[in-house]
Amino acid sequence: MKKIIRLTESDLTRIIKRVIMEDQSSVSVVAIYNEIIDAVEGLGTDPDGVLSAIKKLKNQNEFKYLLTLFKDKKTGYSDFFEMINEEYERDNAEDVESLITTLQNINVFTTAQFGKNNGGMTTFMEGFRLSGGDGYSVTTTDMASCKSLWSKSLPGAIKWWRDWLSDPITKKKFLSNYSDKPYAVTLYYPKYFELLNKIKLNFYNDRTIRINDVHPDGDAIAYVINPDGNIYINCSAGYEEIDETLIHEIQHMIYDIKPLNPEEKISSVFVKNNPEKKSKEQIKSSFFSSLSNKTAAYSSEITAAAKKLNVDPKYISIINEYKNDYIRDNPHDPGYICRETEKMSNITGIRRLLGIKPGQSITLNMIKPYITREKHSTDVTWLLLCWAQRGFTDVNQMWQNINQLALKQNNTPPTNPTA
Repeated sequence: MKKIIRLTESDLTRIIKRVIMEDQSSVSVVAIYNEIIDAVEGLGTDPDGVLSAIKKLKNQNEFKYLLTLFKDKKTGYSDFFEMINEEYERDNAEDVESLITTLQNINVFTTAQFGKNNGGMTTFMEGFRLSGGDGYSVTTTDMASCKSLWSKSLPGAIKWWRDWLSDPITKKKFLSNYSDKPYAVTLYYPKYFELLNKIKLNFYNDRTIRINDVHPDGDAIAYVINPDGNIYINCSAGYEEIDETLIHEIQHMIYDIKPLNPEEKISSVFVKNNPEKKSKEQIKSSFFSSLSNKTAAYSSEITAAAKKLNVDPKYISIINEYKNDYIRDNPHDPGYICRETEKMSNITGIRRLLGIKPGQSITLNMIKPYITREKHSTDVTWLLLCWAQRGFTDVNQMWQNINQLALKQNNTPPTNPTA
């Protein structure tokens, strides 16, 4: 049964006022949009003109309405963010920062990719977009809880690395990797332990614009920039896999001092003989070629990999799709999937996840539940994406190669952890 709604005179007055205000707001946003059109017309975009227009928005609803106006393409673009990413140059970093700050004032949260040029100046690297999900309903992160959880786990991660580095098997492997440099342990090990003594966590969330004069990476769970001991933690990314993530990030800094395994050894994990590094263009070309040849049936590579693992081909196909999604969404850095320092961090995180000690092997049976999606690990997923990127090379050989990064040379593929 529908109920009759009876409005009083005051109700009608309030509704009329709201309609008038909404109508006036729409007119105002159209005027703001016209200012943006003027700012991007001609030979070059006027960042000050765009910023001046954006500053006139009163709330996030007006911003949402502004976005809808771009569909007429009078700016040359059908999307506000596309316009900024295409029109703003590398030296417009301060202008993009000002946009981020201005939008934050009306509870619209955005992020962008920044870098440094050879002179150390901050540069805009595109990637300007909404952050925190839809950018409007950003959850206010409990920074205190975030800091507490990560800080409690840090001593354990540092101890894990101290134990791993101090183990005689690790030292022996390090010496064999750099047999031409008998002084390697004496030279680099003190630097490793000096690093472990100065690890510091730096926290940010979706609303952080700068931290330690660094633009936080909204897409990362955590990251490091150089081996100075600083780890940046994204409190808006959740609190899962804290131990593995800290160990993962510390590995990056150890790698920057001196990789425990030479780069070519890590790269060769996924191929049989002396891999040739592919350029960004080669990776993208291979990706688009694979898309054009795609059929409804699983490829022979996927079918063969599934057969070796004795799993449904759909699980291997899912890994392949994840890989394709990443390359499609990140055309500026497709090589990240197989970057050596990332793979070494993935492997190190997996060792911590599975409780693998120096001299022990990771077996396929340990990894299988992560392939069949019974369990989840970010490090396992990223390692498998590189496996997909390299064409699903022989899986037994791949894991044998991975184990050789921490073991003495052994030609027998492992089936069980060994002491």
